[in-house]
Amino acid sequence: MVGSRTSSTAKTSSADIMSEKIRDSFIFYRSFYQSAKKLPKEDKAELFDAICAYALDGELIELSVVPEAIFTVIKPQLDGVYKNIEKGEAHWNWKGGITDENYRIRQSSEMKEWRYLVFKRDEFICQTPNCFEKKGLHAHHVKEFAKYPELRFEVSNGLTLCKSCHNKIHSKRGKNVN
Repeated sequence: MVGSRTSSTAKTSSADIMSEKIRDSFIFYRSFYQSAKKLPKEDKAELFDAICAYALDGELIELSVVPEAIFTVIKPQLDGVYKNIEKGEAHWNWKGGITDENYRIRQSSEMKEWRYLVFKRDEFICQTPNCFEKKGLHAHHVKEFAKYPELRFEVSNGLTLCKSCHNKIHSKRGKNVN
């Protein structure tokens, strides 16, 4: 029966990657849309339902001939997106589970007060020479937040910068600030 759902694990081992977790989102590439845009509405709907069912729930849907042919080409891309994702300790940028601590500190009332005092001292103006921006200000740690925890709340270690100037400083350090 066309459009019926079956468990993905019985059909292919690469689907195990997808069925390990139910996902909240997935990457829908332009090529998926372009491969389907000239299909009749019924086939297009069938294909898009199959992509969503597989990417979000790890389920394969039995498809008619044309949507199945297109899905066969798309499926490895869906598998590949999740196969190479490393999480937790396996991730290349793992630093020992410190995200929760950093988030808590950066959202703390102490940090908000430090930020305000830095802005106030600098009269709410970017401190980069010849930049007089007053909007989109960031409180920058002169000595890095991560490397100097004892200076995190020292007003003397803060500098008011606009977003653009802050990005330039962090780009030079090899980091990009949003």
